[in-house]
Amino acid sequence: MADETSLSLIRRVQSNSRDGWNQLVSMYEPLVRRWLRRTGVDDDDVADITQDVLATVVREVGAFKHSGRPGAWRAWLRQITVHRARRHFSRRKPANHGDSVHAFLAQMDDPNSELSNEWDQEHDRHVVTQLLRAVDDEFQPAARTVFWRTFIEGAAPADVAAELNMSLAAVYTAKSRVLAFLRREAEGILELAD
Repeated sequence: MADETSLSLIRRVQSNSRDGWNQLVSMYEPLVRRWLRRTGVDDDDVADITQDVLATVVREVGAFKHSGRPGAWRAWLRQITVHRARRHFSRRKPANHGDSVHAFLAQMDDPNSELSNEWDQEHDRHVVTQLLRAVDDEFQPAARTVFWRTFIEGAAPADVAAELNMSLAAVYTAKSRVLAFLRREAEGILELAD
């Protein structure tokens, strides 16, 4: 894996890396499934649509071109999710909550809606969490804790240094190393600011 860490996940997938494909599917299947459950449809529909979304990503990821705008990948994935769900329900009516399902999908489809904003935030948290799990072997637990507390939770580096009995310089170094690794892995999928 060491020679692949310099390539982002999206590039590995586009170059047909089996490891990249497996990581992409394992990363995104829970997120897509969780969002589809929010529509209120039954588990069979959720499973079918999730499979269709991931199959579409697999087929079309080679053509994905990042626009350079923040969130291009997550917007692309959100659109595939919405379109696959609509396609599914155009062939078959949801057993319950038909109008609410279509209203939910309309809000997801609107890039300026509150629901799309929620998708963006949950996507980013989900991806960072998944990547952190994937790098357990790359970093010591203290470095992961520093990153989580400072970057994810927004804790002050000085407070984290005191909590973990580390120097402030060590906190900044740990955060920087984890962030650099995650940026390489997440390139094209998510933008990680300092």
